[in-house]
Amino acid sequence: MVAIVSTKAGHFLVGADGGVFSFGDAKFPGSLSGVALNAPVVDAVRASGSANKLWLLAADGGIFTLNSEFWGSATTFSNPAPVGQPVVTGGNVAVPCPHTSTSVVVNASIGQNVAQLLAAADRAGLKLCGSGYRSAARQVELRKANCGTSYEAIYQMDPQACRPPTAIPGHSMHERGPAIDFTYNGSSVGSHSSAAYKWLAANASSFGYQRVSMSSWRKWGFDPNR
Repeated sequence: MVAIVSTKAGHFLVGADGGVFSFGDAKFPGSLSGVALNAPVVDAVRASGSANKLWLLAADGGIFTLNSEFWGSATTFSNPAPVGQPVVTGGNVAVPCPHTSTSVVVNASIGQNVAQLLAAADRAGLKLCGSGYRSAARQVELRKANCGTSYEAIYQMDPQACRPPTAIPGHSMHERGPAIDFTYNGSSVGSHSSAAYKWLAANASSFGYQRVSMSSWRKWGFDPNR
């Protein structure tokens, strides 16, 4: 049994299979026993003032009505990650950016470092986020956009000749997951004089990040030796 639901002078017993047993003044409302459920029943409640209306709750958020109204269920919903807590996906991790619905994806091994960096910036009044991991295909797209569409432009041109500088596919830190192009209030960190850059310059190394020389202001890479 997973639930006991009291009435004025009786009660219902509810099983994980949806079976319902009524006692005393509790009027039998029906049962799910014998019905194939996607997930077991985990709880039950009675409609106020009624001796024969039940709602059964399943582990997957499903709601079953027994002689009661149906107002909806949560079987298609998913809970967001707790604020600031990385969500691991394969070898990468999506780190939520404070006060936004976006996240920055980095290598899973440094997810906590990034979460702590973003939280510290938030405490300092800076809403940082950024662009982290990118696939090889995405790196090719960026080379086409920033360097040119020829084979030479995509795979051979000096990264510094691109606007903005863009690493050759297969050589970008973003493809391995340790690099971040930081944003501040939704826009790229624009210059050395910006509040975001000054904070990063003073604090990023405490979380293992340092500026990458190829891009003098926005790209930061994780240094495992710091």
